[in-house]
This record gives sequence, C-alpha cells and structure tokens, in this order.
Amino acid sequence: MVISLHVEVPYPNDRFRLEREKIHDYVIISSVSFIEGKGAVVRFYGALHRDDLIKILQTIQPHLSPAQQEYFRPVPLKHFSYDLMLDLLRKADRN
Repeated sequence: MVISLHVEVPYPNDRFRLEREKIHDYVIISSVSFIEGKGAVVRFYGALHRDDLIKILQTIQPHLSPAQQEYFRPVPLKHFSYDLMLDLLRKADRN
C-alpha cells in the first residue's frame, strides 16, 4: 500500500499498540517542502484530539512500509480539523 500524498497520514503502529500513553493530547499534521536556495514552505493540514485518533486507529489495519520495514496505520486527512488546529494555535499564542 502506498500512502497517498496529502490524503493520508501514516501513524506508527508500534506507538498505537505499545505506547498509547505517549500519544499527545492533540496531533497537528504539517509538511515541509524545501526550496533550494530559497528556504522552505510549511503547510498545516489540521488537528485531531488524542481520543478521536485512538478511536480511528482502532478501525484501520496496519500496512507494512516497504521503505522503512515497519508497520503504519494510514489515517485519512478528512479526520483532521483545520478549525481545531487554528483554535489550538490561537490559545498557545496567548500563553
């Protein structure tokens, strides 16, 4: 299975199965594209609360990454909220 760029986010299966206590309260999805000699472009896609992430991960089968030889669960970006992410960033900016 190939992760669709900007449609799914690979989440490490080991973290979900063995280290749930290490999953943070919120997950914010972003990407960085480096432009040679010009810096970088950072894109933010949205946020998801820990409890919601765990519920979603329970419904997704793990897939082996041929490049990294480990299992990931592909989480569709549709589950991440841009509005929630903006709200979290606003709150963080005030503190």
